[in-house]
Amino acid sequence: MDITCKICGETKDESQFYPAVNNITGRRTFCKKCEIAKTKIVKKASDITDEDILRDFKDIMVGLGYDVSQDINKQFLQRIKDKYGVILR
Repeated sequence: MDITCKICGETKDESQFYPAVNNITGRRTFCKKCEIAKTKIVKKASDITDEDILRDFKDIMVGLGYDVSQDINKQFLQRIKDKYGVILR
């Protein structure tokens, strides 16, 4: 199966992506090459923007298996109900 990297935009074989059990594809959203490059970048606090924070948040939520186009709180509450049988309010 081919996957498109969310950083470089290239479509690559799934072997070019690290595993991510909670993702629909079973792989991370960034290819290995971009993941490595991303981890080598050191940002100063003054370099971080709201867009960076939002992008990182979305990447984390997708990595945890959430659909970021929908209400994450509702998805979380449903997961707790499904897994533990507890309804949180």
